[in-house]
Amino acid sequence: MTVVIGALSVFALIGVAAALIYPTLPSLEALTDYQPKLPLRVYSEDGYLIDEFGEERRAYIKIENVPQNMKDAVLAIEDRRFYQHSGVDFKGILRAIRNNISGRSHEFFHHPQRQTHHHYQNQ
Repeated sequence: MTVVIGALSVFALIGVAAALIYPTLPSLEALTDYQPKLPLRVYSEDGYLIDEFGEERRAYIKIENVPQNMKDAVLAIEDRRFYQHSGVDFKGILRAIRNNISGRSHEFFHHPQRQTHHHYQNQ
C-alpha cells in the first residue's frame, strides 16, 4: 500500500511539474528555425577581412564540417553515454535528481584530487 501511495505521489508531482513548466517552453518553430547571431564582416575590395562587428563572433559551419575528434570530445564532456541510450538518458536523469536532492555533485566523487582539495580547504 505504501509503495502505491508513493508511486501515485511521484506521478502527481511529475504532473504538477509538467503543468507548471509546459507554458514556459519555447515553441517548436523557435527551436527548429535557429538563426545564430553572426557578426557583421567588413571586407576590402580584394576580399580580405578588415574587421568584424557584433556582440558574438561566430562562424556558422555545418555539422558535416566539424572534425570527428571534436564531436567525440564534446560528447565525452556533455554525455558520455550518448551512444548507449535512445535520446533520453533516464539513468542520468535519475542520477541528477539524486544529486540535486542530496546537494552533491556527481563530478566530485570521481575526482580524488578535488576530494583532497576540498578536505584541506575545510581544515
